[in-house]
Amino acid sequence: MRLPAPATLALPFADWRPQQSYAVKRTQKTTAPFVVLQLPTGAGKSGIALALLRQSHRRGVVLTSTLALQDQYAATAPWLCDARGMRNYECLAAKDQFKRFFPARRWVGCDEGPCRADFKCQLRENGCTFFDADREMRQAQSVVTSYSKWLASRRYANGMGAAPLLICDEAHHLADELMSACRIEIPRGLVREKRPRTIAAWKAWAASHKQRLDAQVGESTARLQQQPLRDKLGAMAYMHPDTWAWEDTERGIAFEPVVPRLLLPLLVGQDQQTTVFLSATVTPDILALVGVPRERMEFITFPSTFDVARRPFYCLWTARVDYRTSLEDWLYVIETIDAIIGARLDRKGLVHSVSFDRGEDIWRRSAYQASMILHRRGEPITDALAAFDRRPAPAILVSPSITTGHDFPGSRAEYQILPKLPFPDTRSRIAKARIEHTPEYRDQQTMQTLVQTTGRIMRSDDDQGESFLLDNHIRWFLKRAERFAPSWWLDAVFYEDREIPRPPRRLAA
Repeated sequence: MRLPAPATLALPFADWRPQQSYAVKRTQKTTAPFVVLQLPTGAGKSGIALALLRQSHRRGVVLTSTLALQDQYAATAPWLCDARGMRNYECLAAKDQFKRFFPARRWVGCDEGPCRADFKCQLRENGCTFFDADREMRQAQSVVTSYSKWLASRRYANGMGAAPLLICDEAHHLADELMSACRIEIPRGLVREKRPRTIAAWKAWAASHKQRLDAQVGESTARLQQQPLRDKLGAMAYMHPDTWAWEDTERGIAFEPVVPRLLLPLLVGQDQQTTVFLSATVTPDILALVGVPRERMEFITFPSTFDVARRPFYCLWTARVDYRTSLEDWLYVIETIDAIIGARLDRKGLVHSVSFDRGEDIWRRSAYQASMILHRRGEPITDALAAFDRRPAPAILVSPSITTGHDFPGSRAEYQILPKLPFPDTRSRIAKARIEHTPEYRDQQTMQTLVQTTGRIMRSDDDQGESFLLDNHIRWFLKRAERFAPSWWLDAVFYEDREIPRPPRRLAA
């Protein structure tokens, strides 16, 4: 079967890449309800998603993990219906029928609209920016939206309509997306009496507090202002005592489910016939954590087109880096960082410090402090990135905040150093509960961060980027958690016990 030319499908590229064509045809032929496409960087994942939507005779929805990626889809394919959360639409009734509630507000989102507090709005059936868009979305053949919007609508409303074809982009984030979609956070000051100590006790407290708020009737500003809190208290009724946890945060008290595999029905309902998971790093074991049955899954993986020699991941023998690391061993790690930098003074690089404190210590002790741009706690990463881009080689950016979402192609950065494995912080009550119910969750999170981090500096076939890990924990970790890593990434792992590899010839500026 030959695919139509991209232009005939209103796709913004001239020709199919080999991996795109194969992935689309293979997905169209499968009878499995779950299809996993593990496509490395450069394969054109968004093009595959759009082609599947255009080729399908069924209604399709593509989910994104970030608004930036949703913007990219919407800009690339104007024929997509771009569905957003209520806060992205202006409440016109706040300027007219209910303007008494908002005397000093120029713009009010629909998420704050009086209809949310059960006030009868004259525009709801015709003239409301959100509900008009919602009705249009339900009639659309192809829709792009965020995981948060899709999951919230299925949890708190009547969903976004049938989606016989559901495409989950960046599917390696699925566990976090499912759990964070259910997150409830209330103000700490709301609990004036003795604080509940179990989820069951919290549920009883929420029901009692909501009952008191519900007794306050009448069309008042207070009622409107209290509606978000009433929604949260009502949602707490659905918390399961055995599979939810709570913890204090900077803003209040947060509640989350901790067993992602129990939340899959939130994503996939009976109306979905085919669910496609797209990601460079997703594996069957990652999806098993969220309850996708292996026996109903077709896994299709593609090799990376990037030459392994141009993207090596070197594991150097230094020390085990954790809270027990001696000062002597830590100084040797920094000495190794300096040795890597010293052999690469003709190019720019990155140091992924994992924490602000470690970054500060590396900067303070390094012989190349003058060449380092340090991202300090509380400072926006954009300032550090701008300074890094202005500075010529041998500039080195030191930050814990560039593991995802930032790319450094070409001569912008040609090497990166990871002093420590990026284990997630597991000290919080919610994190501990997650690991108690799903022990593999910690390994999966660490591996995903590691793989995503190493992809920051290798963005095309003619690019190059060396990655160096200086934590001896990697030896046992890779043996235990390799099932969470894509095979194309494992192909580039090299162990170096004695010497630091010589750098390749630098790229042209």
